[in-house]
Amino acid sequence: MQDSNKENRRIISRRWKRLLLFSLTIVLGFFTFSNYIKTDAQLIPIPSPFTDTKVDNNKSNAVANDHKPPMMQILTNKLVQGKNVFKVKIIEESGIKSCEIRYISYESFKTTECVYDKNNTYKALISAAAPSQTVQVYAKDPNGNSATGVKNFIVSPQPAILDQISNIFSHLLRSLHLVT
Repeated sequence: MQDSNKENRRIISRRWKRLLLFSLTIVLGFFTFSNYIKTDAQLIPIPSPFTDTKVDNNKSNAVANDHKPPMMQILTNKLVQGKNVFKVKIIEESGIKSCEIRYISYESFKTTECVYDKNNTYKALISAAAPSQTVQVYAKDPNGNSATGVKNFIVSPQPAILDQISNIFSHLLRSLHLVT
């Protein structure tokens, strides 16, 4: 009886050792693979699930005798090589008739229309190339008043794809209040 118990323990012990060795090999292989292979992939910025779908560009409530240009504040603080969501806050009591973002991407001049986000914030998807990028924002109200904002950025290299995926999951968990 004792011999069969010892034999069963040895078999179970061998199985656990094999399972542990296999699991350890998989984990170490994953970390080795993820740390030594450089990928040049980039995730496209995912829009917030809480975005207000109201489009503010259709405001046609021009205020008479409004001769003040829109007030503009560029909210984007940094650009990463590749695609970026560029945000700007534009305040105008008459509303905004048009908003454009102009920049040079890979030696060609680009113009992108802004999209209303919420709370007088507009956004657009732009491309950034190293080492630096100059972005110009142009806004016009229904009365013809316009404002231009320009900002220069040092473009950071894109993070590794696994870091991007990790950041997305951590941001998602924080937004669901599962992690602080």
